[in-house]
Amino acid sequence: MAIDHFAGAPRTNRERMLAGDLRVADDPANARPAQRAVRLQEEHRARAAEDQEAAVVVLAELPGTLDDNVWLGTGVIVCPGVSIGDDTVVGAGSVVARGVRENSDDGQGRDA
Repeated sequence: MAIDHFAGAPRTNRERMLAGDLRVADDPANARPAQRAVRLQEEHRARAAEDQEAAVVVLAELPGTLDDNVWLGTGVIVCPGVSIGDDTVVGAGSVVARGVRENSDDGQGRDA
């Protein structure tokens, strides 16, 4: 049985994670969105192999916004609820934790 390291705390582990605080990674409330993300990624990959327009439909299910002509490098992580503006490039390996305004070029692969 799992030990609740934050017993009596006013926030859930999910709320702690979204705030960037310490949390327990095995919280079922965090597993559901992770499983959904894996499902969406697989669906997007499968559709993109056949028809790019059909793959774009999957992106509408994601929390947050990717505007037109957004390029994401390999391994980019976009946190929930983040918006990335038009004509933006995000470098490989970046973690986008807050919005990126349009016409930005984060080609360094650093946290954005």
